[in-house]
This record gives sequence, structure tokens and C-alpha cells, in this order.
Amino acid sequence: MNLSQLSEHLSRTALWISRMRKQFGLPVLEQYPESYETFLRKIRDHKNLGVSEEKLVNLWNLERKLIDILISTSTGLSFPYSQRKVY
Repeated sequence: MNLSQLSEHLSRTALWISRMRKQFGLPVLEQYPESYETFLRKIRDHKNLGVSEEKLVNLWNLERKLIDILISTSTGLSFPYSQRKVY
């Protein structure tokens, strides 16, 4: 799905999606997979329940650090997964 379809599915503007993308460090894509929509939907729903953007971003950053630790521990890599190049 493209940005306008994603916007329609989430009932949010493209500007909101762009802001969330920047805050959470998500990639800009021409076609968005369903998992991208699911993630943004969860952000939207948590915000609707009163969870602040700051808390959501902090939790997301903590989760990324935990993933880095798990990957480096299991693979022996000495640098964070988020800094590896994907080919």
C-alpha cells in the first residue's frame, strides 16, 4: 500500500504518519507492508488510550536496545544490530 492508502487505513493524515515515522526512526518506503500499518495502528491506539508519545518513543528505544543485546549475545557481534548494513 502507498502513503495515501496507509493514511486512509489509519484514519490519519500523511503528516501524522510522517511525524511518527521520524519519531520512531522508521524507514520511508514507496510501498508499505501490512506490518508497518499494524505498528502505526498500535501507536495510534496507545495514544488514544492516553499513553504519551514520549513514553511510546522511550519504550520503542528500550526495545531496540534489548534486541541489540540479544542479537549481539547470540551471534557474538560487537556492534548494535541497528547499525549493521542490510544487503
